[in-house]
Amino acid sequence: MTKTRKGFYVGDPSYVLPYTIYTQIWGEKHNYANFPKGLLIPILTHLPTQGDFTVEDHYMLVHGTAYGDGTYTGNDGYKFTTFSVCSGTLACIPLELVTQTSPSNSYVLQVEKLTEAHMEYNTGEFVFTFSNGISLNIQTGDKQTYKSYLQDYKSKQFIF
Repeated sequence: MTKTRKGFYVGDPSYVLPYTIYTQIWGEKHNYANFPKGLLIPILTHLPTQGDFTVEDHYMLVHGTAYGDGTYTGNDGYKFTTFSVCSGTLACIPLELVTQTSPSNSYVLQVEKLTEAHMEYNTGEFVFTFSNGISLNIQTGDKQTYKSYLQDYKSKQFIF
């Protein structure tokens, strides 16, 4: 689960995250692992009225797609959105962490109050559920083909 006061970006994290988060925190510290329940990203924030700094905790939800890079289609019940993926992953990121302009082939949910997001991943299908009632489904692989691939892979014997 992750929370925001601004909104969420859903798409390829490599397009919008700063180097410090994408490469140093997620990459070097966590080896670009899947975090469907959330990777903690503490952000140092300057409070101009008090002249102090505070650390805000945000969570990035991220998981690899079924087949890596490609173009995938998502549907939130109202419109279809195409997602271009070049990092092999999809993520739900609070806009507080996004420092680069999001590409047109992404999903940005703007909110005016504290909102939560949850992510579920199952055999190539992502389901992002937001506390305002919106649910975004993104299919990144054919379930039957993916299950068959995993079964075939697990059944092979590797001899060295």
